[in-house]
Amino acid sequence: MLERFKTPVAAGLSLALPLLALPGSAAAETDVLYGSFAPATSAFSTGYIVPWIEAITEATDGSVNFNYVPGGGVVDMRTAVSGIRDGVVDGAFYVTVSYASDLPVIFMLSELIGLGQSNAARIGAFNEFVIEDCPECQAELDAWNQQFLGGYSLGDYYLFCTRAVTTPEDFNGLRIRAIPPSSRLFGAVGEVVPVTVSLTESYEALQRGQVDCHAGPASTYVTYSFIDIADHVVELSSGASFGGSVFTFSQDKWAEFTPEERQAILRATAEASAHGAIAYAQEDAAALEAARAQGSTVAPVNDAVQAALSAWIAENGTGAAERAAERGVADAQAIVDRFLPYIDRWNALVPTDEDEAAIAEVFWTEIYADYPSE
Repeated sequence: MLERFKTPVAAGLSLALPLLALPGSAAAETDVLYGSFAPATSAFSTGYIVPWIEAITEATDGSVNFNYVPGGGVVDMRTAVSGIRDGVVDGAFYVTVSYASDLPVIFMLSELIGLGQSNAARIGAFNEFVIEDCPECQAELDAWNQQFLGGYSLGDYYLFCTRAVTTPEDFNGLRIRAIPPSSRLFGAVGEVVPVTVSLTESYEALQRGQVDCHAGPASTYVTYSFIDIADHVVELSSGASFGGSVFTFSQDKWAEFTPEERQAILRATAEASAHGAIAYAQEDAAALEAARAQGSTVAPVNDAVQAALSAWIAENGTGAAERAAERGVADAQAIVDRFLPYIDRWNALVPTDEDEAAIAEVFWTEIYADYPSE
């Protein structure tokens, strides 16, 4: 499995160049321009995308040749979906937060935060449902010329704050940079003040005192240098998210691959999904260790806050469906109800993020071995 690969970052190399050409170009038959808004050093790149590309390149002996452009060099968070449709890129990583109107069903699923026992369980549930049991998802993906292969999962969200946050009273007036639905989640605790700035602007907003806290997975505490300015890491034990699309081609590009290349891509997707799930969990753990080593305070909220968060998550399936219905999704609650059993199923299949080879094999047998050929 992917343990045999060293990502360029792990090997001490740099992905800072605007264009990354991976091995195999001399024998290439099909060139792929793949875009991502995420930095080259992010866990999305090092955990998911680069190992996936390396595996495909090796398995096809370079007949599929990638140019990977991270860091928004060709498409960014808001242009990836239209870029795939219009042929600006052959594939891209994107998060659905920017596409509530364009991909309303998939956006609705990604709003179901706080579910699943592990990254791998969340990935498996989301991918199997979208690929095998969500014609509504496929219809909206078809409209954007997308061949969806797989999404991602993040671990629990934390608050990175410039002051201590522990009680419900601490949330009143708290200025938080958080994307929906996390901003709604925190609103269940107190009268928070959502602040709308981009991820890349959040550091400066914290530095200038425009926001008190940034909400995100633990890994971003280090990746985006919040460790330098936010001395309080607030543990919430809720808010894990999944969704988006980390592995997606345009349907035009997918049609260019041979059956053998498609099988290699699908096998690599199963392996990279397992690798990414574990890598992200490991980066989260490493970030928390770095926070403690730095002298940051890492502390949980109190029981009253945790109870309010848990109550909101329990009702969020209904809330997400209601919001989706307002955006025009037909039978939104029925889609949510059809999806939720997949969470239970995958919690049983892969309860923890530990055995990469075993998780990859489950992804393969349960999802990708029978991936639709057309």
